[in-house]
Amino acid sequence: MDFGNISVKERLNSSFQHSRKFRRIGFSFFKLTLFCFLIFLVVGVVSVYGMFRGIINSAPDISSINMEPTGYITKIYDASNHVTASLEQQEQKQKKVSFSDIPEHLIEAFILTEDPNFFYHKGNDARQFLYQFSYDLFNNTTSDTFGTITQQLIRNTVFNGGVQKSFGEKLEQIIQEGYLSLQLEKQMDKTEILELYLNSINLGSNTLGIQSAAMHYFNKNVSELTLSECSVLAATAYNPSRCNPFRQQQNNAEQRLRILNQMLTAQLISNEEYQEAVFDNVYARLQTSSYNTENDTSILSYYNEEVINSVLADLQNELGYSETQAYNLVYYGGLSIYTPMNAEVQATVDKELNSSDNYPEEDFSLSYTLVVSHPDGTTETYTESNIKDYYQTTLNKSDFQNIFSNETEMNQVIDSFKHSTLHKQDTILDETIKMIPQPQASMVVLDQRNGYVLALSGGRGERSNNLGLNRASDSLRQPGAAFSVLSTFAPALDICGSTLASTYYDSPFHTSEQSFTNSWNDNYMGYTNIHQAIEFSMNVVAARCLSESVTPSTSYDYLSQFSFSSLSPEDKSITLATGNLTNGVTNLEMTAAYAAIANDGVYTEPIFYTTVVDRNGKTILEKEHSTSIVMKDTTASLLTHALEDSVSGENYWENYDMEPTGTQCQVEGMSIAGKSGVSLATGDYWFVGYSPYMTCGIWSGYDDSSPITTYNGYYKQIWQKIMEQTHKDFSDPGFLYSENLESAQICSKSGLLAIEGTCNHETSNSVVYTEWFEKGTVPTQYCNRHTKVNICTQSNMQAGKNCPADKIKENVYLIIDTKDLNETETEDSKHALPEDLLKSTCTVHNSAEDSS
Repeated sequence: MDFGNISVKERLNSSFQHSRKFRRIGFSFFKLTLFCFLIFLVVGVVSVYGMFRGIINSAPDISSINMEPTGYITKIYDASNHVTASLEQQEQKQKKVSFSDIPEHLIEAFILTEDPNFFYHKGNDARQFLYQFSYDLFNNTTSDTFGTITQQLIRNTVFNGGVQKSFGEKLEQIIQEGYLSLQLEKQMDKTEILELYLNSINLGSNTLGIQSAAMHYFNKNVSELTLSECSVLAATAYNPSRCNPFRQQQNNAEQRLRILNQMLTAQLISNEEYQEAVFDNVYARLQTSSYNTENDTSILSYYNEEVINSVLADLQNELGYSETQAYNLVYYGGLSIYTPMNAEVQATVDKELNSSDNYPEEDFSLSYTLVVSHPDGTTETYTESNIKDYYQTTLNKSDFQNIFSNETEMNQVIDSFKHSTLHKQDTILDETIKMIPQPQASMVVLDQRNGYVLALSGGRGERSNNLGLNRASDSLRQPGAAFSVLSTFAPALDICGSTLASTYYDSPFHTSEQSFTNSWNDNYMGYTNIHQAIEFSMNVVAARCLSESVTPSTSYDYLSQFSFSSLSPEDKSITLATGNLTNGVTNLEMTAAYAAIANDGVYTEPIFYTTVVDRNGKTILEKEHSTSIVMKDTTASLLTHALEDSVSGENYWENYDMEPTGTQCQVEGMSIAGKSGVSLATGDYWFVGYSPYMTCGIWSGYDDSSPITTYNGYYKQIWQKIMEQTHKDFSDPGFLYSENLESAQICSKSGLLAIEGTCNHETSNSVVYTEWFEKGTVPTQYCNRHTKVNICTQSNMQAGKNCPADKIKENVYLIIDTKDLNETETEDSKHALPEDLLKSTCTVHNSAEDSS
């Protein structure tokens, strides 16, 4: 066919008409789409408007809202459902102050930090609103400090009872916050809003409002705060948890400096005021000053304070409450908090820990606060730290410690300090003197099967204030040899191929990080196994085991399973073997770690409450058991075998002049396992142990780490008294050991199978005993550490073939590795095979005639 006769014009025209047809269709489709879009847009706008109006209409009537926190009584119950605390009087923690009594610098610091446009907006700030909207909407939390001051006041008072989980609930609260903020500013002026806000803001450590915070942190009225102290509170408001002046001092200091810089830039303070505040050692005044609650009948026990802290944390972490919402709900929400506290165990702990008869020394330390007004109008606060510095530096008494044996001695020290420090024109505004019993102690009792905290005490002596030092959960102390079980012997048995029979040479051991010697005895034993090291608390063996079998890196990683909060990378060293740590550990952490051994190697997070029920009877929190396997059940059983011998006094090694370290902790008619720990350098004394029913840990020592001059194992005796009384109605089922264990007769010097007649020979310096092993790990080889040699009694040389039978005796010698021999004599080196003994034989009996 001839396509060339078809006109190009006709082809183009046909194509154009075809295209135009489709353009008409496309244009019609576009108009339809646009129309539909406009319909949907209108419907959407109407729907959003309707939703918006519905949310606003459902908002509380601003005229009926009480902006001051009020509420219902929260009660705490023990395991028998008896009330142990009512929080109705905790409102004493919120002291109100009028606007005229608030320092201008404090107001300026808070406004600069929280809402720089406070005096210019009408309740909402677009930029802050969008920031808060995006944060609250896309994070599983509700912020305290985002939004204007007016919004924060609405959030912390109107919305303090419930948390918004879903997208819709979050959106509803944000819209209602903005609306109510506009309404509130129509009813109140700015100073009224500021006064309410500053009297209700959360400032950390369970304090509400600036007056209670001023008293708690600085022990003075808010009207007396300096610029420097004002900036500390303003920095705390930025984030009460992360910038807590006590626990997060570095974060607070950084935020405080930013606030002072902003105030200087805004010309709210002079350069002189700025310099004075920046170089003020304000945090030194926080060390001992504490909110005075002598007339406060709502002093909580150490246990109940931990309960509240646990509930507050879970309300925020699990339900997304803000810190202020959580606080208001706990203290004003009428909650019922149920705990596993055993009232009888707690009473026993409190009785024995507070009995002065249980301590070898009855001293006390001074907690001191002196607030002085100088003639120039400035105020200054002195504490016991200033007294100590005065004696050690000014008077050059370097051995001065804040420890006194009687009140007269203490008053003489105070009078001397005041005489040298104060001037005639000075006025004493306040002086607080508190005598704290020393040495101090703490105790934790856990049910290892479920993690329930049955009892806890954070110190001896009467509590005079809430939120003080809890030595059971707050104090970081050096755990000594009690730590070796967790850091060294547990990983050695669990993952490094060692057994209880594995031996290490006990003699002075030196590394670049530390020298290890025996603190309990001048003698060294030579080859010693893990079982013995646990039973007799032998630091050198622990250090060699960590160095030769475990390694510091493996030990550090292994310890991470036990939830120790204060271990640092600097601890990744051989000092882990003896519990010589950068920061230390708490009694609660140590007791929970030992409870894992008692619980067949399963670690359970300590539980202070079981359920929390709101005032309408709805359960809002139910504590779940958080568990993890930290070691094999066989490892836990092997450790229990050794730890039980440490207490029972089972001594397979009677030829050693030593006694197991836990014998003072025996409880008649009850199986007990445990380990002591002592850090002489820091004056820390521990015993952590367990029965088939509960795990108990005690720490004792001076708060300032002064040495205890009279040592009689008193802390073990306290532990024993408490466990004896708490077990009086229990039968002894014994410890249940893993079925995957088997036993064998072992030579204690080689850790291998014993050779009858050799390893137990009277000259072997060894013991043949029954040791337990995980199945499959029993040695298959026989002892290679002992050798039997016939000795001629006349020549004291190796007997020859001509030596008379009646002149020959059998001796057993120890073969000691060259790397283990040093200048220090050990019990084994006394029995070592003489170097030249086997190189020749008797020279007295050279011929057959000599043998006759």
